[in-house]
Amino acid sequence: MKTQNKIVVFMFTMLALLGVPIILMGYIIINKIIYELNEKLIEKELFIIQQDIISAYNTLKKNGLTNNAEATTQAQIEILKRYQYFKLNETGYFYIINSSGKVVLHPNFEQGSIFNTNYAKQLIQEKRGVIHSRIQDKIYYSVFQDFPAWDWIIVISIAETELFKDRAFYLNFVIIMSFLIFAGVLLLSYLSTRGTTQNIQAILQYLKAIECGDLTNSPPKVTHDEIGMILQGIISMVTRLTSINKQLIDEIQHRYTIETALLEAKESAEKARHAAEAANRAKSTFLANMSHELRTPLNGILGYTQILQRDKNLTSHQIDGIHIIHSSGEYLLTLINDILDLSKIEANQLDLFPLDFNLHEFLQELVHLFQIRAKEKGISFLYEPVTHLPVGVHGDAIRLRQILINLLSNATKFTERGGVTFKVGYYEDKIRFQIEDTGVGIHPHDIENIFIPFQQLGEVTRKTAGTGLGLSITKRLVERMGGQIHLESTIGQGSIFWFAIVLPEATDFKKDHTEIQETIVAYEGNPRTILIIDDKEKNRAILRNLLIPLGFKLTEANNGQEGLAQALQTPPNLILTDLIMPLMDGFEFTHHLRSFTNLENVPIIATSSSVFAQHRQESLKAGCDAFITKPIQQDELLAIIQQLLNIQWVYACHTTKAAGDMPTESEHEILIPCLPTVQLDILYDLAMMGDITGINKQLELIDNRDPHAMSFIEKIRNLAANFQVEEICHLLAPYLNQKS
Repeated sequence: MKTQNKIVVFMFTMLALLGVPIILMGYIIINKIIYELNEKLIEKELFIIQQDIISAYNTLKKNGLTNNAEATTQAQIEILKRYQYFKLNETGYFYIINSSGKVVLHPNFEQGSIFNTNYAKQLIQEKRGVIHSRIQDKIYYSVFQDFPAWDWIIVISIAETELFKDRAFYLNFVIIMSFLIFAGVLLLSYLSTRGTTQNIQAILQYLKAIECGDLTNSPPKVTHDEIGMILQGIISMVTRLTSINKQLIDEIQHRYTIETALLEAKESAEKARHAAEAANRAKSTFLANMSHELRTPLNGILGYTQILQRDKNLTSHQIDGIHIIHSSGEYLLTLINDILDLSKIEANQLDLFPLDFNLHEFLQELVHLFQIRAKEKGISFLYEPVTHLPVGVHGDAIRLRQILINLLSNATKFTERGGVTFKVGYYEDKIRFQIEDTGVGIHPHDIENIFIPFQQLGEVTRKTAGTGLGLSITKRLVERMGGQIHLESTIGQGSIFWFAIVLPEATDFKKDHTEIQETIVAYEGNPRTILIIDDKEKNRAILRNLLIPLGFKLTEANNGQEGLAQALQTPPNLILTDLIMPLMDGFEFTHHLRSFTNLENVPIIATSSSVFAQHRQESLKAGCDAFITKPIQQDELLAIIQQLLNIQWVYACHTTKAAGDMPTESEHEILIPCLPTVQLDILYDLAMMGDITGINKQLELIDNRDPHAMSFIEKIRNLAANFQVEEICHLLAPYLNQKS
């Protein structure tokens, strides 16, 4: 019932919406028709009068009397008499004026009177046409036409109210007829659609039941018309929906079971991830703490070996023992650094420090180093620059050297026959480094495992010393530098490792020249006082033994609180402070010290076994001028002291001969015995590479073969112990030139 009411309302709405525009359109059309009919009627009357005037004029013209004023006047009088009382309906009338505005004929004005209105001026100006004008509060419709032969303008005017007096009748007729037509159409539509409406209402109720989820509700009776066809389609759709709904319910239940299991698995995985992250953080913290604890004794070991290596009273056997201790300590430090590097890489905290460096010298040093190693092992080592390479490039030379040494060392280590080939060249706008060997090769199932930390290459009998971190660190360093390491290997034939990284050419590259330095024995100028703050006595002892022989005055403190009191009592020229100490640490000490006006400019060097980057940043932020990691390297420490105190060192050579003096030929002959050229070549190459261990091994070989070379061996060993490889090259170069 509601649906039928809606249909009725809809029909009346349509009647209103469609009837109003149609009635309005009928009104416009009726107005137009009436207007045009009356306009044609007036124009017709005006045309008849005009033809009558033209006929009278033509009669005069035919008789040749057009120029006869009397005949013309008589003809005009006859025309005026005929139309003197002409009227069109109730308000329409006819009149004539000339181009001067004088009345020729008018029912309300005397002949000869003047029309001086805008309406008359418009008639005179336009000469023919239609004009609407207001006369005595009525709007008149005027049709006019000029007759130039007699200088007449003939006009018929009629009020618009009379012109459209039949408009209301016709409009009412249109409205009534339109209403009746629409009412009839709507009635017929309603009667014809009532049955259809009932069927639609039944279908809608059926669909509403389906919408509420009741798919078991009985459908309406299917009729044999279009509505029945629609209903049949709906019934088929409902049947299909019922089947699909059952399938969906089954699938939802199945998915719910799976999602519940997945959610539980996800929660377990999330717990495992948190546990792994906590374990990883604990591992990183443990490694950092262990590094701190291991570096502390290493600081004592390496510190004293550096001090003892400067002692000229030691025998060669004692020097060899100290060198072994120093080398072992450095090796242990290398292992610690490898583990920390891996930890930093895993934590994504390993930063690169790209600088401009000489690529040719960089590669040549590596080639010399591994040519010696390969020669000692009895295999070949070939270097092949595949393409032209730039002299200077921009990158992290330290990390690149670490990568290549790891790969070349493995290639040399696992190659017993044949040799190693090192190829470098451009590859797709990158520089490609490729290491080929003819070694034992790698089994296919080991290829995935060799990059795992703490895994070693080769069989158990072939495994050598090492942590098994080299290839893992190498792979991750290559990825950190934007490359990817590739491996091809065949058992018994050898392996090929290669990677390609971006190394932009350094256009403004300038080669660095390292100044050759000798042993530091003192410094120029007034004595300087250095305050050492460290809670460990052995660390202070190392610095005492290193700095006092050079002429520095030292004061010491166990913690920052004591150090602050010492500094206030005796202001030092320089302060060396540990960062982690009881009572007052190095950070707090620096803050307090900088608050005193007389101490705010005293240089402070922070020393720490910590490897955390934030400790370096925090120390510099607190006010320290430099940061040194333990174990302290004496060359690094002395270079920073020289910079901060602006002093000049006094070297050992300056105490024996004038500055700038070069060794004479006789001095070289005394220093260098008659040794085979190949032995001196090896020493020179090892010194060029900075391989202190290799130099000492070569000196042992010379000592065993030539007992008369004792002074030469002692001289080179002392220089190597102090890492003065440039001086070794300087001493050997003239002799090599003589031999060549």
